[in-house]
Order: sequence, then C-alpha cells, then structure tokens
Amino acid sequence: MKISYIILVYKDVEALNLIIESLFNQSILPDEIIIAEDGNSQIMSDFISNIKHDNIKIVHTYQDDLGWRKNRSANNAIKNSSGEFLIFNDGDCIPYPQVVEVHKKLARKKTITCGRRVNLGSKYSMSLRDNKIKISHIASNFIKKIFSLKSDKIGEYEEGIYFNPDSWIFKKLKKSRDTNTTLLGCCWGAYKSDLEFINGFDEDFILPTTGCDTDIQRRFEHFGYKFQTCRNSAIVAHLYHKEKYKPQDSIENQKLMNLKKDIFICTNGLKKMEN
Repeated sequence: MKISYIILVYKDVEALNLIIESLFNQSILPDEIIIAEDGNSQIMSDFISNIKHDNIKIVHTYQDDLGWRKNRSANNAIKNSSGEFLIFNDGDCIPYPQVVEVHKKLARKKTITCGRRVNLGSKYSMSLRDNKIKISHIASNFIKKIFSLKSDKIGEYEEGIYFNPDSWIFKKLKKSRDTNTTLLGCCWGAYKSDLEFINGFDEDFILPTTGCDTDIQRRFEHFGYKFQTCRNSAIVAHLYHKEKYKPQDSIENQKLMNLKKDIFICTNGLKKMEN
C-alpha cells in the first residue's frame, strides 16, 4: 500500500525542516511527502526545492495567501496525492519515528486512524528548533524525562508515552478507546477513496478550530465509518506557540456547522457541486 504523508504548512520553514527530518528517519518511510502550503511564500518554495530523497517523492502544493484556507490547501494535497492511504500532519507537529508504520499497520477501508499529540513546553520546543535535541530522543526517553517535561509546562503529558501497536498494553487500551475516539486534525489517516467519497474537506470553513476535524468526523460518522484509536502509538509533538485562535472563531464555526447539519457530502470540496 502506497502512503502519502501530507503536511499542512504556513510559513514556518523551521518546523517543516524538523518534520521532514523525522519523516526521513521513520521506521517505515512514506512513499510520498506532500507539503500543502496555505500560501505562496518564496522562502517556503526555495526551501522545498532543496528537499531531496532517493526513495520519497516530494510534492509542493500552494495557493494565494488570502487568510486561513487550510481546508482548501488540504484538498489541493488530496488531488495531487498518488498514495492509496493519506496521513495528515499539521505544520507545527513533529512526528515520532513510528508514526507512518503505525498508521499503515492499522489502516482499514471505511476506518479512520486517529493519532494524538503531546504539547511541548517552550524550552523543549526551542531545543528542537535549535537542533540541540532530536524528536527521537524525546520519544525514546519520554518517561525518564517526566520531571523535566512537566517543569517545562508540557500539555497532555500522557499522550507522549509510546506503546508498540502489537503490544498487549496497546491492544488492551484500544478496546476501550475505540468506542469514543475522536479525529484530531493534526494526526490522522484515511484511504484516499474514502475522502473522495465525502468530497474531501469543506472549503466553506474559513476559520480554524472545527472545519478540519469535527466536520470531517461528523460526515464520516453519518456513513458508518469507524474511528480507530492510535493513541499512545501514532504520536506527534506539538511545538509551543502562543494561542492564535479566537473564541469568536469557534462560535462562527458552530453556526456554520448547524447550517450544514444535514449535509454529509460537502458541495464546496474536492469537486464543486451545485446546491
């Protein structure tokens, strides 16, 4: 099965470099990396043009920078992907070394693989950005660094503990978690054909917080799709930054969700349909 790994980015070349480094050192390599830029930055373009790997195809999609249009950017990536299975990653989240392997191992038709993120504090985030430590070091020493991580005000600490998906403890936890798993936009996977079935992301959502995960889950659930937990197995480390979202964004998105409550194949998605 061919894997396309999609990174949804906006301007942060430094973080993208860390993601690419991690993807080049995965336990199983993706077949293709698609860097989906919500903008058209020359700096980003120059950086991507220098990314080379003998066994991984690199694709760059972009669009005019007209405000938050992450969903449109995600659809650009889907259209240009050649993989059967697509993994989505936010541009400020660094994948653990086993992320591709875990999603590939758990991939099933009509099933969404749902990973999780651990929120790093400012010190560890800066150490990664300055190349003082590697994500593989954090992943393999996570429990040992509990006091140091907590003193750095790590968020969702328990999400950073890795278990092999073949281990008894992961399988035991998975049984109880699969019944109430939610899709988190920064780390999840699905078959391309399944995304095409619901017409991809709804581009009517032009504010963050809802359209890139909650709306997708709502529409998949309507058609009976399953949501399979990859918690504590497919893990990304979210780099610290000041909160950018506004409470009003969630309010406006909820209003839009209410208007769309009976629409499950979006009309403004991969294909543009008449209402």
